Amino acid sequence: MRESDIVAAILRLLKKTPCCFAWKEHGSMYSTAGIPDIIACVHGRFVAFEVKTPGGKGVAPGKLTKLQEITIQKIKDVVHGLRNMKNSKMILDGCVEINTLENAGDILLRSIITELFEKETDAIELIKWKEIFERLEEALDVCEDVSNIVEGIVLKHA
Repeated sequence: MRESDIVAAILRLLKKTPCCFAWKEHGSMYSTAGIPDIIACVHGRFVAFEVKTPGGKGVAPGKLTKLQEITIQKIKDVVHGLRNMKNSKMILDGCVEINTLENAGDILLRSIITELFEKETDAIELIKWKEIFERLEEALDVCEDVSNIVEGIVLKHA
């Protein structure tokens, strides 16, 4: 996804937000670097967004977010299955699959972080992207926590 697409998506979201006024700051070839892409005032607080894509990081964020989408759909399926405890086998199988997806996320994170340390030369960018990738993987950890809770419920009522 290009930076301009990300900026447009953020602006669309901000324009739907109540008590928010946001605009895109247009830089020119004569402007100084470091001007934020978007400036917003939300409930009287000014916020600036400098949008960057993970240059040289390949499709790593996309892989993690795709894994999140699949895992979240599985969570929805197993939670919905709690309505009818006769589906306990399906629910438990879903919980095992969620655990497998979370383990795949751990492996993917390690490979992404390794690649990040090999290719990124700017220390600040490295710290930022490492934090972003770790937060994406933490979301998978939370999905696994939910799965463990659901599994406990099913096993207690079996």
